[in-house]
Amino acid sequence: MISDTSWPGYDRVPRWIIEGYGTVLQEVEGALAATGDPFDLVAAQIGVGAFACAVVRHFPAPTRSVTRPSSAWNPSTPTARSNPRAGKVVSLPGPHRSIMVGLNCGTPALIAWPALSRGIDLFAAIEDERAREAIRLLATEGIVSGESGASGLGGLLDFLTDPSAEDVRRSLGVDDGSTALVISTEGATDPKSYRQIVGTTDETVAARG
Repeated sequence: MISDTSWPGYDRVPRWIIEGYGTVLQEVEGALAATGDPFDLVAAQIGVGAFACAVVRHFPAPTRSVTRPSSAWNPSTPTARSNPRAGKVVSLPGPHRSIMVGLNCGTPALIAWPALSRGIDLFAAIEDERAREAIRLLATEGIVSGESGASGLGGLLDFLTDPSAEDVRRSLGVDDGSTALVISTEGATDPKSYRQIVGTTDETVAARG
């Protein structure tokens, strides 16, 4: 098994995986440069933190937010500015039963933690219904995204609409005029669940796009 998490004595392969995610982000940035579209905020999802670590390393300037399920909330997850309990790696024992299966992780990757603890501006813990909402919203644009892949958008929706987050939005300079880069990291990995959430198949949604 090739794992993107890491532990003492196992970090070489996870480093390669983080570098691979960086290649994806280079392609995203190249595509955006070709269209001339700027962005103020990067919204992504976090499990053990390898992908989020690549986001931090590649996009140093914009506000960076990450999302994970409320059921897998971990007080070690970044950052001190958004979570006063941050500062050390701890483990949250399961079971974690969110539909965002790829994010049901109780411990951050050790090699990702240093970058994550310094580089995330906002952490969002969301309920499953936010992920479903994000899946349906992406489907209206012809984009097929699974529960984990759509959760970055789910966290962004939560952040932008929650009245209690108004002070945080103001402190980060995020308002109605801000532009966000949302990264989906998977398609419909569970076709049955996707059909139940969207009301149609992923093939139909993709054809619409």
